[in-house]
Amino acid sequence: MELEYWSIFIANSDASSTGNFFPQVCHPDMETYFIGYDGSKYIMQSWLKKLYPHD
Repeated sequence: MELEYWSIFIANSDASSTGNFFPQVCHPDMETYFIGYDGSKYIMQSWLKKLYPHD
């Protein structure tokens, strides 16, 4: 059984200035599903957006 490992990074400077935590995920498959991160959410690849149009 292969285990997947995810790393989450939280920038303290962002959290202290806004009071919100927006963690970024570091995983080798991220580019398969997302084209970027806008600071509060991940932007899905177009094929994934068609499967989940309301997310």
